[in-house]
Amino acid sequence: MRPPRGRSWVITSSIVGVMLVLMLLTSFVVIPLATGNHPFSNPLTGNNVVQNNNPNFNANVIAQAATATAITRIDGYYSGPSTSGPLYTGTGVTPDRFAYGQCTFWADTQYHNLTGHWVDWIGNAYQWAAGARAAGWNVSTTPHVPSIIVLQPYVEGASYYGHVAVVERINSDGSVWTSNMNWYANGGWDTLSYWTFTPGPGVLFVWHS
Repeated sequence: MRPPRGRSWVITSSIVGVMLVLMLLTSFVVIPLATGNHPFSNPLTGNNVVQNNNPNFNANVIAQAATATAITRIDGYYSGPSTSGPLYTGTGVTPDRFAYGQCTFWADTQYHNLTGHWVDWIGNAYQWAAGARAAGWNVSTTPHVPSIIVLQPYVEGASYYGHVAVVERINSDGSVWTSNMNWYANGGWDTLSYWTFTPGPGVLFVWHS
């Protein structure tokens, strides 16, 4: 049976209304993950997806995503004083200049454990090569033990703010075995983990002369 005359517009309007509501709800979920220039953008998009054999990989990623509201836990983020000025801050730096549990905290702490030197600069992880150069440290594309590896944003799975870690060993194939904190693919915030990186574009190594 056909609906009574004059009523078909009611049915059509209802269907269109339901479709609009569904589209709006979908946009609220998709837009935050699709905005590539946002600090909280999804680090698993694009060509920098990290392959990991760890069975807890997904659980670790989800756990880190759950803490993303606290910006100090975003990998590579520096939460201290403004970095708009010079990155180099001179000698006499203190070990608590980087937020605990961050990759920057671990890189500073572990490098000091191995060499007796604290880093002489501040800033997000991706800024560490510039800070090291200004401080007179060695900056190279060639790995060194011990040194700090500096990954630019999204390189080999690094976050929006880059990533730093300590080079513990150079493998026979030229890759480097590193110790990390807040590495989202293998542990997350305040978790010590080990990962292999490969020298290449967007990868630098810094160490004290």
